[in-house]
Amino acid sequence: IVKKYDCKDFDGYNIFRVLKLTNNEVKTQSRIIADLLNPTSKFHNQGKDFMKLFLKIVLNDENYLSDYKVHVEYDLRKKEALILDSNVFGRIDIFFEENNASKAILIENKVYAKDQKNQLERYYKFCYKKYGDSKNFKIIYINRFGNEYKTKDEDLKKQIVTIGYNTQIKKWLDECV
Repeated sequence: IVKKYDCKDFDGYNIFRVLKLTNNEVKTQSRIIADLLNPTSKFHNQGKDFMKLFLKIVLNDENYLSDYKVHVEYDLRKKEALILDSNVFGRIDIFFEENNASKAILIENKVYAKDQKNQLERYYKFCYKKYGDSKNFKIIYINRFGNEYKTKDEDLKKQIVTIGYNTQIKKWLDECV
């Protein structure tokens, strides 16, 4: 739209801005991403195709998950999380877990919101306790420009895959179309 119609907006036409939804990433961007990655979505008929493209672009492994559940705003205070660690809290924006609970991907989506104190550290601790080996879970950190998550935890740094809306998400959506 920007090239075709010469929009004056600094970052092009933004449907979320038009609808005044830019500051509500969980109810907008996270739900859209989760739905596109959901093989049983009622709103697209693509099965796992969108997830395979996403995994190929982000993890370079389109088969990292095969048979999985999708959760939006997964509350870590649920019973299973409390059994693992009563100090773990928060809501994972998008959470994918193999049906046999052997692997997971969690996505933290930051469009305009700021990072909460030790947010990904808590999520890493939860995943490490639940899935054991760090090969069994991935933490994807999405933000507007692909800025790295700031942490001193070297193990966590190795586990985070940082992507930007302006690069990988754009590429993924272009390939989905």
